[in-house]
Amino acid sequence: TLAAASLRNADLYDAAVSARTRADATMDLVKTLYDNLGVNSVVHTLTNRLPDVIDCDRCTVFVIDSSSDEMWALQGDVNVKFPLDAPGLAPTCGREVEVINIPDAYKDHRFNQNIDKQTNYTTKSILCHPVCADNGETCVGVVQLINKNDGAPFTAEDEKLLAAFLSIVGEILKRLTMSKSPKKKKHVMDDDDMDADLVSRPSEGAEKLDAFHEDEEGSDEGDGED
Repeated sequence: TLAAASLRNADLYDAAVSARTRADATMDLVKTLYDNLGVNSVVHTLTNRLPDVIDCDRCTVFVIDSSSDEMWALQGDVNVKFPLDAPGLAPTCGREVEVINIPDAYKDHRFNQNIDKQTNYTTKSILCHPVCADNGETCVGVVQLINKNDGAPFTAEDEKLLAAFLSIVGEILKRLTMSKSPKKKKHVMDDDDMDADLVSRPSEGAEKLDAFHEDEEGSDEGDGED
């Protein structure tokens, strides 16, 4: 019928607009990451702008410190830090270097429901993706996305788009984090909050992040030049 055809056309139009919006967000983000940013700015930028690329509610970027087999994420003025062999989704993703796509967080035993209770938030779907460099040989971080905006689970298309984008981010993040370690006040997680889903809330005050000494940021740009 005419009504059904109109609905189909409207759906196709919405899908086309969504795809264009995501493509534009991806290109803008890539351009920003190549603006000689320091590691703090890269983490800040990814945290705040990746949700536009994948069309989800929240994002947390975890950085792996291979020298200590730990991973950390920035939460305000605190470095949330925990062992890479800890339980939880983000450590598992980074340790096993595998994509974890969970359509219903509460049905996965690795998800810590206490965090939702503490933050008054409801986590539905989760997508954890390793951030790799050296053609996938070195895992330098993990990106964790929470809740698609349409309420549906994350799709295989989301995984492909994120994988393509993070293949670029991995090399940038590796270069910026080599031989550097966090300097901020640390909060080492215990078993009650080790799940690493806890920092999936928006990062208020993210513009003040300084996990690394500011005079170190961007210092790699001149490396190797004679």
